[in-house]
Amino acid sequence: MGSEISKKYVVAEQPCASGGNSCLWRIFSARNRATEEKVSLWVFNKSDDLKDLSDKTHRERLLDIQRRDSKTIKMMRHPSIVGVLDTFEEARGGGLAFITERIKFSLANALGNRRHIPIGSKADNLARKGKEMEFYEVARGIASISEALQYVHTISRRIHLNLGPESILMTASGHWKLAGFGFSIELPKDGSDGTPCPHFHGGNSIYGGPWSLTPSLAYSSPEAMAPLGEAQVGSFSDAFSLGCLMLDSLMRLRGSQRSLEEYLGIGPNSTPRSLIVAHNEGKYQSA
Repeated sequence: MGSEISKKYVVAEQPCASGGNSCLWRIFSARNRATEEKVSLWVFNKSDDLKDLSDKTHRERLLDIQRRDSKTIKMMRHPSIVGVLDTFEEARGGGLAFITERIKFSLANALGNRRHIPIGSKADNLARKGKEMEFYEVARGIASISEALQYVHTISRRIHLNLGPESILMTASGHWKLAGFGFSIELPKDGSDGTPCPHFHGGNSIYGGPWSLTPSLAYSSPEAMAPLGEAQVGSFSDAFSLGCLMLDSLMRLRGSQRSLEEYLGIGPNSTPRSLIVAHNEGKYQSA
């Protein structure tokens, strides 16, 4: 896969951004050799990126999430969703890559999660400056993501279910674009608006951390975390998550030292049930 990419693209040596589930995607600035178009290369390699993870089942489940992300975003066609320009076959050993429009950094990078970005690099400094966004830029960004979600819900008939900062990517012009479809699920073909959420159930679920097997707890709706059979998720679940994203973005980009996870007291021992209690206690409303 590496030679195929290098034949068509000139790729920077170091990542400029990261995004998707747990910011596992490495995003490189690149240039099309034939057209000189500025693009971005997204790369995930199981053997390299998960080398410190010993649990084989966990590794395979993470790879499946990345595969779903890659497969789904390729099907999306909307100006507020990261546009895929070129794709590559999966490499032996779990190597995934695709080309998109040029990306500057993710919202997660701007808010402090700079996984894969070398400390002190130009990309690191650029992401730090991203935290200086003005209120109107955040408002415009949230509006853009709202438009993307309308397309996802009504045209693609999917629910995103992982609307956190790692799923929001910034272009050079400051446009917020949606990505991170690794936990998205299809809505029923019978036209109904709800479906069970499969992500927070099972004894080997991993909540948060550098290799999460579930959507971000802090942004997930109560019905997404409810036991199977008690509730269904739908477009309203993404609307709840978008509200949480807006709150967190405004709090932290305007100077708050605490993330939404810290505000809710989310740590290694947090569970979906404990977060439902936090929701019901109205912690979001009192923020």
